[in-house]
Amino acid sequence: MSSWYKVNNEDHLMTPAMILFPSRIENNIKKMIQIAGDADRLRPHIKTHKLPAIIDMQLKHGVNKFKCATLAEMDLLARMGVSDILLAYPIVGASIKKFIMMQEEFPEINFSTLIDNLDSLQNIESIAVAHNQKVDLFIDINNGMNRTGIRSEYATSLYDKIQEKTCFNYRGLHIYDGHIHDSDFEIRKNHCDEAFKEAQEFIDELEDAGELICGGSVSFPVHALYKERNLSPGTCMLWDHKYKTLYPDMDFDYAAVMGTRIISKTTDSLMTLDAGHKALASEMSNARIHLFEIENFERKGHSEEHLVIESHKSAAYKVGDVIYGVPRHICPTMALHEYVYVAEEGAIVDKWHVAARSRMY
Repeated sequence: MSSWYKVNNEDHLMTPAMILFPSRIENNIKKMIQIAGDADRLRPHIKTHKLPAIIDMQLKHGVNKFKCATLAEMDLLARMGVSDILLAYPIVGASIKKFIMMQEEFPEINFSTLIDNLDSLQNIESIAVAHNQKVDLFIDINNGMNRTGIRSEYATSLYDKIQEKTCFNYRGLHIYDGHIHDSDFEIRKNHCDEAFKEAQEFIDELEDAGELICGGSVSFPVHALYKERNLSPGTCMLWDHKYKTLYPDMDFDYAAVMGTRIISKTTDSLMTLDAGHKALASEMSNARIHLFEIENFERKGHSEEHLVIESHKSAAYKVGDVIYGVPRHICPTMALHEYVYVAEEGAIVDKWHVAARSRMY
């Protein structure tokens, strides 16, 4: 395997660290547009990277609609000059007022959010009316994931109530099928199509269903086959080992690599790396990182600051060596880092602030 992931100025590298490769990110953006057929069909999610530089790269490629999960991400998109922003997360409590206040601060931007119940609709209405603001809403449809969303058979009453209220503007439907994980494309497509049937019946009942925002990264190539649907992949920008392994039909490049150093060798076969779960997402039960040059290692322990692995290759390494790998799940791993390194042509050339990590205002 090519050692494209290595940097020749490792003395600049404070580990554990994420290293991003802009040329590979740009290739992934181009592949996304190629799959979609048109940049205007894309509403990419920024939860994976939370970075101004990547948003700017997408804008330059003609992507002009975005999706986010937090108010911090929404704030970043607004300050980047994005004209159409969907907060794809239920707003409740103090978040409603913050959402409305951001609309007041950026009146030129088309903000929208999700709704899946009448109680939230009433709460949003009371604050919108108090601020003399109109809120754009997408109905969040539950087509099998059972996380958020309303089942299609109950969505008509919610749709009608939105239409009744002058403080709301109905924008369309959000249909996320993150429960579908089949590796084989044809099986995945069949499951996506089956899950979509109920939503399609509701769409057919509406005179104008509005914008249809469908799927995530895993179902991205399936929904891309249906021209009336817009698409919201996120992980595709950076890619990770889980998706690379499970979805060979999606030929995206690794664009984010973790650099971790050996900090101790306690036995002939045990090595301790500084990739603790404060730097590397730990929700996976299996290997949490794919190490490029140490395959088939066994994870013996993973704690706050330490990752202990056992490998027959241990003798080839010494304390202080940098080991490179790709996280099993990139999205929560990126959120653990305040800054990331930027590498071009085998060298660290810059550092980016992960601007939308924060949740506090």
